[in-house]
Amino acid sequence: MQAKPFRAFCAVCILIVGIMSCGAERTENKDPFSMKIKASPQFNDGKFHNINKIQINIMDNLFGMTRAYLCGDEQRFPKSAPPVQTLNLAALESSGDLGVTWLGHSTALIHIEGKLILTDPVFANRVSPLPLLGPKRFHDSMPITTEDLPKLDAVIISHDHYDHLDRDAICSLASRTEVFYVPLGVDKHLRGWGIPQNKIVALDWWNNSEHRSGLRFVATPAQHFSGRGLTDRNETLWASWTILGRNKRVFFSGDSGYAGHFKTIGDTYGPFDLTLIECGAYSQYWPVVHMMPEETIQAHQDLRGQLLVPVHWGTFNLAIHNWFDPMQRATKAASVQGVHILTPLPGEVISIPHAAACQKWWLSKGI
Repeated sequence: MQAKPFRAFCAVCILIVGIMSCGAERTENKDPFSMKIKASPQFNDGKFHNINKIQINIMDNLFGMTRAYLCGDEQRFPKSAPPVQTLNLAALESSGDLGVTWLGHSTALIHIEGKLILTDPVFANRVSPLPLLGPKRFHDSMPITTEDLPKLDAVIISHDHYDHLDRDAICSLASRTEVFYVPLGVDKHLRGWGIPQNKIVALDWWNNSEHRSGLRFVATPAQHFSGRGLTDRNETLWASWTILGRNKRVFFSGDSGYAGHFKTIGDTYGPFDLTLIECGAYSQYWPVVHMMPEETIQAHQDLRGQLLVPVHWGTFNLAIHNWFDPMQRATKAASVQGVHILTPLPGEVISIPHAAACQKWWLSKGI
């Protein structure tokens, strides 16, 4: 074992908390927007559902999962803190029609046709309802703080899990964000935190919203689940996001298992100049809600993507695999399939389509 028994036990507890969406936080369920939720084709019997009627039976595998967590010999933490580049905003903003910097986990800052879009802003040191317990960030600092971020044209949220929806970050960014784009129901969290309704756009799958800048935001399907409390599982929707500019197109997966929706999105809105697709926190115990690295590559191909930047890896210990395993497997599969993949340092600026090979820091750290 690489962690002390108590730490390993705590990790199991937090994993179960995350998977079962257990936590103390819950916002008021009664709001004037409930009719929009009830009208959603995805909503039935008080819950949102995936296109495929998947079942997540974590409790059925609790013994095996706990044994794997306590007795597994995976290297789930890097031997030293992964390096981080301080974000050069000027470089990002001068990246032409399309540039991106990965800030860690699923947080990325996209510069598209002169506009700045932030995905799933999580700046907390831990992703948990408990401030002193839960998965802790591997790197010591962020490439940029919320206070140092410039005015944002939009923030897009994929779903309400703690590693994707950080209350403190949302509140910090409120005064400098023009619009928050969220799936149906997630708006109730933001309203409960004091975000004005006129700054929130909540969308169902395949619905879209025109931004005054000329961008169009489309909430597209994902295969996942939601919840932040003991009793609110799947009361809010989860989504991927398609960002359509005049000349450039970007896809952000949020969290999702592999399924046919990727090809449908690719056929409808592709090809994409850039895809940001999850590649981490997968397991044999929950294969339907997170993709294996090889499936990440296939999803990118289904989307007809040009450049792939994997996200949702290398930042937190959220699963039972080596921390470097996602990039080893993804880059191998990308090489076989001829996929253009970049694995940047957090904070490293990528200018598209003139993207040079980024540092593969995971090759030399902790292996």
